[in-house]
Amino acid sequence: MVCVFLVIMIVWAGYRYFFILPEWADEFIVKPLIYLLPLLIVKNSFAGLGITKNKFWFYVLLGLGLGILFLIESILVKFFKYGAIQMLTVSPSGLLFNLCIALATGFTEETVFRGYFFQRFMGVFTNEMLANIISSFMFTIIHLPLAIFSLHYSGKDLFMYCVQIYALGTIFAFVFARVKSIIPTSIAHAIWNFSNVFIK
Repeated sequence: MVCVFLVIMIVWAGYRYFFILPEWADEFIVKPLIYLLPLLIVKNSFAGLGITKNKFWFYVLLGLGLGILFLIESILVKFFKYGAIQMLTVSPSGLLFNLCIALATGFTEETVFRGYFFQRFMGVFTNEMLANIISSFMFTIIHLPLAIFSLHYSGKDLFMYCVQIYALGTIFAFVFARVKSIIPTSIAHAIWNFSNVFIK
């Protein structure tokens, strides 16, 4: 497991450092290749990673509800931090395109960090809290290349970003542990990412 994570982390960090491609290329092509290909090599299939069909619409609604809670939290934090909220104006096609990007990101990251790493740590330690802590820490670490090389965060901004990502990871793992599906966490994850693009 650790080797799989290190391969993903090193290749992803190298990509983020050396290449600047459009976000659609990052999220639809490069990230799925870098994140999911090692899992496919190790597992030989995506079975057992929380990609479920049962209770589909229930999990969609659960994900939407959780995502709306994250959206409200994001709006409140930005309002108290900046004293106002600014929404970017985008065409309907731009909204749809960015929603698709957010869904692709949510699906890829949830498959890897909840469907694979969290479940594997649960199997090794048989302790949900420990599995959650470790997988959420890894989830935070994998976001550092974006924060450092693309967003150019440092100091307090980098620390707060890491705290926020870690908190999201723990919530997603907690939900996944109860439903054994990445559908609700992928949708909530997508709403979170989507809201951060348009709400400043």
